[in-house]
Amino acid sequence: MRLLISSLFTLNVGKLALRSTTRLAIFLIAFSFFFALSGQAVSQDQNLQLEQPVFNVPNSADANLNGLGSEKIRLLPAASPTLSFGRDSLEIQSALRPLSSKLAQSTVVIETEHGHKTLGTIISSQGFIVAKYSELKGVEFLCHIGGKEFSGQSIFYHSIHDLILIQVDPKHLKDTKPISFYQNPSHNLVGRMVASAGTDDTAAKIGVVSVIPQQFDTQQPKLEDGIDLGATVSPFVVTKRTPDSDSSQILRGLEVQRVYTRSVSERAGLFVGDLLQTVNGVELSTWYELKEFAKSLRVGQKISFVVLREGKKKTLSTRIRSFTPKMQLDRWGGGPFSDRRFGFQRVISHDSVIEPGQCGGPLIDLEGNVLGINIARSMRVATFAIPLQEVEAFVRYVKPGIELVYDK
Repeated sequence: MRLLISSLFTLNVGKLALRSTTRLAIFLIAFSFFFALSGQAVSQDQNLQLEQPVFNVPNSADANLNGLGSEKIRLLPAASPTLSFGRDSLEIQSALRPLSSKLAQSTVVIETEHGHKTLGTIISSQGFIVAKYSELKGVEFLCHIGGKEFSGQSIFYHSIHDLILIQVDPKHLKDTKPISFYQNPSHNLVGRMVASAGTDDTAAKIGVVSVIPQQFDTQQPKLEDGIDLGATVSPFVVTKRTPDSDSSQILRGLEVQRVYTRSVSERAGLFVGDLLQTVNGVELSTWYELKEFAKSLRVGQKISFVVLREGKKKTLSTRIRSFTPKMQLDRWGGGPFSDRRFGFQRVISHDSVIEPGQCGGPLIDLEGNVLGINIARSMRVATFAIPLQEVEAFVRYVKPGIELVYDK
């Protein structure tokens, strides 16, 4: 009997132990699985933190940031497609469609006898249009709006505002809408979002007003060198010693510290960190010699740089395509800019990126109120517009009895 009881007791204890062991095993398996998933998530999160995107800009000062070579600078692909909200993206253009259509009703494309095109703004149903004079410089023009073409004639121009008044047959403006000269308080403009006319009703440009209307009549200083090579070099020749597999190599030359976009140096392939030795066979020992040499260059001339890059001699060549006197602020990049872009008594400054040929069109806020007439693409961060009050004073001076619209 005692043996039987002992056996039953041992059997029950074994069953309990087996159950506990099974439960413990299941728990351990589940815990291990959960821990593995957590570890993977942490690992992925760490990888995301480590893999920060950097941009491939081998021809700028940033390419040598922290001593990294251009081969280590890259742009990682996006994990998933995202919407683009750049100023010219389809999403922004779709949102601006009502404003674009409103601008198109008051905007004319004006073409010169040489085929150059710019914009004009309809100011009166009597057949009057204002535009940017320096983009036209003519007497007879061909105007385009709504699929129609008709001729226009210059009446008067204002040299300070760079405005021109053009007259057309009023019948051609039958289906258009002249701008309203309702006056907006100028002190409320700063920070206001604005839109500018493009060459059609789907190309509105947006920006923000940066300062209150103010005087901007001081011509900006021009760069002293003739052809702008677009590169900053060390003041004097630098000497570097580069470790080689067998021995150290001594390198000498003017060190390229920066290469500007859309410049002769960038087209030739000059890189930050290059040691410049000769230009067109002329050996250089100071930045001043390079500056003086640039004054002898002419449009159409071939230019060759001999540089040392990573211990190897390279010859880089290009041809000078054009020459337009540059100003100090052009070092910021951007463009193209208007030929006449400074020397205005009073302008609204905004950062819309428009082309020189898109000057002459109206500048409006997001409520559709006309603030002025775009008059110059001036700098990378600034487009100028003549305030509406100045435009009104100009046309009233030329045509005192002109009929203008003032409705809100």
